[in-house]
Amino acid sequence: MLRDDLREIPLSAESEVELRLLVGHRSTLVKEATATAARLRDLLTGIHPGLERVTDPTNKSSLILLGHFVTPAEIRRAGATRIADYLRKRGVKSPTAKALADKASATAQAQRTTIVGERRTAALIRELADQLLAGKARLQAVETEIEALVDDHPDGALIRSLPGMGAALTAEFLAAVGGIRRFDSGDALAAAAGLAPVTTQSGKIRYSRSATGGDKALKRVFYQSAFCALQRDPTSRAFYDRKKSEGKRHHQALIALARRRVNVLYAMLRDREPYRARPQLRLVA
Repeated sequence: MLRDDLREIPLSAESEVELRLLVGHRSTLVKEATATAARLRDLLTGIHPGLERVTDPTNKSSLILLGHFVTPAEIRRAGATRIADYLRKRGVKSPTAKALADKASATAQAQRTTIVGERRTAALIRELADQLLAGKARLQAVETEIEALVDDHPDGALIRSLPGMGAALTAEFLAAVGGIRRFDSGDALAAAAGLAPVTTQSGKIRYSRSATGGDKALKRVFYQSAFCALQRDPTSRAFYDRKKSEGKRHHQALIALARRRVNVLYAMLRDREPYRARPQLRLVA
């Protein structure tokens, strides 16, 4: 009886479902790595703060070091030369290995105090470093799969032609949107992303304010890609600089750029044409 009022919902293709699953898995891996790195830093600060300052748990060479050498005593026993050799044998480039080994040795020489619980804490740090290294390998494998799916997607090449839209952001966009046919216009897509201003009325007073709703993941895609485009696309940079000259702060100018890029991307997908700085696709106010 209500057939005319029902909207057809097409089933997702197998590749779209796989892409959505992999994007979600990648997000989980990134969050886990961030939490693990924070925990490692906290433990390392407690027993060897000097080493914490000269290492970076998001860097592979630092993780290789922390997977074996942690306490000041064991670093002093090994010496800078032996540590550098250890790092080089595990794929760290020679200049990086030597610089990191020298810094670690210097921090070990500066700290002669043995901290209570140092042995157990060092064991936990080595375990966390190994987890982060394994997580890096898993994340790289997932990102390779995601890039392959994006390359095979009919919209993948079109979206990636827009400056700032790399494989990861393109995959996140496709996972969040599915197909552009869901939206009647660029304004509808901007509203779904929470980038369209909302009109509020109180009595006779009407005013626009920033949206607080929308798909947060989709908004992050447009915001992050707009930020990346500032360094790569002269048209985007010119639009951003013009908004700054009008008195907008950095965040406001970037949101304005992200909003304009929504219309550009929608037009690209609607017309099946890659990005070109033509008049009809130019980022104008």
